[in-house]
Amino acid sequence: MKEFWVNQNKCIDITASERNAISVVRSCAMLMIVLCHLLQAYGNNWAWLFNVGVQVFFVLSGYLYGHKYIADWRKWFSARIRKLYIPVALFSVVMLTVMKFACNEPVKLLNYVSYLFDIQAFRGGYNGLSHLWFMTAIAVCYATTPLLQRFKKFAPYLLLILLVANALIYMMLKKDIACFTWISLYSAGYCYARLGRLRNYALCFFSVLFVLLTCYLNWEVILQYDNVLNKAWHGVAGVAFCLLGIKVLSRLPVARLMPAIVPFDKYSFYIYITHHIFILGPLALIPHVSSTYLAVSLVVVSTILSTTALVMATNYINNKIIKTS
Repeated sequence: MKEFWVNQNKCIDITASERNAISVVRSCAMLMIVLCHLLQAYGNNWAWLFNVGVQVFFVLSGYLYGHKYIADWRKWFSARIRKLYIPVALFSVVMLTVMKFACNEPVKLLNYVSYLFDIQAFRGGYNGLSHLWFMTAIAVCYATTPLLQRFKKFAPYLLLILLVANALIYMMLKKDIACFTWISLYSAGYCYARLGRLRNYALCFFSVLFVLLTCYLNWEVILQYDNVLNKAWHGVAGVAFCLLGIKVLSRLPVARLMPAIVPFDKYSFYIYITHHIFILGPLALIPHVSSTYLAVSLVVVSTILSTTALVMATNYINNKIIKTS
């Protein structure tokens, strides 16, 4: 069955067209998340449609690591932890301090410590920084990567098991187990990357499943965030949008768009960290500006400036760590 799925290769090459497609998908997912938070700030329920960008990120991360073979797990985990927690610690400490003195927020020492280890972010986080739960979620997914790599030759069966397990949990038990959902999405992307020629069948399945689920559910359910079926729809939509987006965009002439997309794609992780605080929470700009256009413009400018500062600070610390190690 080697001709149907990858089971022995140490890594799978990503073509230039696929790399461009991945950049576009990641950029679109980031834009969807920012748009979700903007709509949320204005009390628009359509926000819960666009937050599917989060699910896309889980699937995309798994898809990318499914193409790789990791030999040195210690080095890999060290790099992942630095990437996740250094910028989170820097940004959260600065923002918590600003909130403490500028907004009379009840910020205590425990808040600093909990964000440093991402404990509070795991529980939902501090007002204005609640989106940082994603860091712990993706860290949990990274922890499953050695197991996925160990059993990568069984990728089709693992994917089938995930589908059955999720169907049971969402449709029959009516439960939403957050940690299992994160791992399922990440694992789905990883397994899909190992399917070889079976990819087309899997892609058709997820696309049809997305259409059927969208037709089955009414928009009130899809736009109702605290709803089990809503979470099921988001999971399926995240897989379909990510994988179908890569497939379609890799066949389109998107190379000419890359000069504009690459900078946004390169810093999308930092944009994710910084944008939220200027939209929601005590430091939000939108409640203080009557003009929607001006408010959104101020959010964009503030996000760009804070992202630039965070990238510079993170790179400086990482360079210091590398030099001393």
